[in-house]
Amino acid sequence: MRFVIDANVFLELILGQERGDECRKFLNWLSDRSEGIAASFTIHAVEAIAGKTEAGRKSLRTFFELLAQSDFEVYTTSLEEEEMILDITERQGLDFDDGLHYFISKKFGAILVSFDKDFDHTDIKRLTPREALLRYT
Repeated sequence: MRFVIDANVFLELILGQERGDECRKFLNWLSDRSEGIAASFTIHAVEAIAGKTEAGRKSLRTFFELLAQSDFEVYTTSLEEEEMILDITERQGLDFDDGLHYFISKKFGAILVSFDKDFDHTDIKRLTPREALLRYT
């Protein structure tokens, strides 16, 4: 099974937020497999948000190491795919980054791991990190 990871999962961990431990456990579990997909857009979003503080910038180094060690696939969309994502946002009522995660999940037949409930009205499967661990370990 493949998993597309939303930025909010990485940010919970990097920023030391309430569900950070849940995210750490999931990402550690996933690091033993070659089943994680992160959009290049997601990586840049995490960098932009975490990079606003000194503590966040320090955490980014750990984030990069985690991605490198876990053999995450970083997926970059083509311009044609960007157009398809715009269509998805209109049809599904999602914003662009959610449309991107929807598109990648459909393309790879993957489960989206996210805390964002905006996906719950779509036809893709969304699990929180905890739910993914409970279901697949």
